[in-house]
Amino acid sequence: MKGNNLSDVKKANRQVVYECIWSHKAVTMTDIAYMTHLSRPTVTSLVQEMTADNLVVKSGYGTSNGGRNPVLYHANAGAAYAMGIDLEFPKVRMAISNLECENICFSVRVYPRDSDKDQMIRLLKQQMDDLIQDSGIDRSRLLGVGMGIPGVIDYKQNHSVLFERIEGWENVPIGDIIQRYVGKPVYICNDVNLLSWAERKAAHLEDVQNMLYIVIRSGIGMAIWTDGSLMQGEMGNSGRIGHMTVDKNGLECKCGSRGCLGLYTSEKAMMRIYSELTGKEIKQAGDLVPLAESGDKAALQVFETCGRYLGIGIVNVANLFDISEVVVSASFDVSYILRNAQYALDVRKMNTIRREVKIREGLLAESGFGLGGCLLVLDKEHMSLLEG
Repeated sequence: MKGNNLSDVKKANRQVVYECIWSHKAVTMTDIAYMTHLSRPTVTSLVQEMTADNLVVKSGYGTSNGGRNPVLYHANAGAAYAMGIDLEFPKVRMAISNLECENICFSVRVYPRDSDKDQMIRLLKQQMDDLIQDSGIDRSRLLGVGMGIPGVIDYKQNHSVLFERIEGWENVPIGDIIQRYVGKPVYICNDVNLLSWAERKAAHLEDVQNMLYIVIRSGIGMAIWTDGSLMQGEMGNSGRIGHMTVDKNGLECKCGSRGCLGLYTSEKAMMRIYSELTGKEIKQAGDLVPLAESGDKAALQVFETCGRYLGIGIVNVANLFDISEVVVSASFDVSYILRNAQYALDVRKMNTIRREVKIREGLLAESGFGLGGCLLVLDKEHMSLLEG
């Protein structure tokens, strides 16, 4: 066999052995040989190499059937790290995780609302540098960066096409800009899609094959999971439900239509509606929760309006995709909204399938908002460890 072919076979065997150790957490060399159908000498050689490379570590001893207890091996979750960025703006959240996507370090900053494109990029770089320093990890052990970006993106080109809240932000090759800065692969994705990925891990929903994940933020967005895979669309912009018409005679939207869902269900919409009802300003939509708990009628009316229109939107998309598992998330308690949404859904949903639709509140904490980006990096780059 030629040298190149031998090398390819070794690389393939190395990956098979590593994946076996990774998926089984703690295994003996005998277990690995049995499960991979490789010879014991081949397994022994590869495990020794990966132990020397710090990819695999000893984790104790198994039960002996006679003689010495066999050594257990598991994959080293600290062999490399990933960075995730949730670019909501003005809030920007970042996280660094190990290979198990456990949060090692977390950062949240509020950028000036009048930031333009150039200032935004400078602030991103500074926050990234500070996070790496705070984490204590060596930059060389970073596998890459995953960025969740609102607005319109082109994930194949690593471009942010349009981010309306930032002056001058059009057709920005943000993935390439950050990649040149950190010297590591950078992947971009719709922000809600990455949040859904993190939610599935946080709420142990990885086995849920079909799911709609709706996030209430400055706008409102949705991620669509079908047959266990994330539906991204041609450029990565599927699930943009903010401009779905839910009231044909409703408010006029800047998109040119009327009655768009985002006009009634986004954080900005809730703040506007409360101001219209009371003449008072609130700093953030989450301020409505304690007001509602104290019986504030205006706050309760805001949640009723938001929930009613959200329920209409859920009916539309649940019927469109034939998906019954719906998770709704925000940075504040959405239980008031979900009660009203469920009622709106119940009175509109077809009787034959009404009971199948489940709306639940998301469990992802703010400290986990950046972990979707980490998961994206790990999905793309985890096995690249075996090449180094």
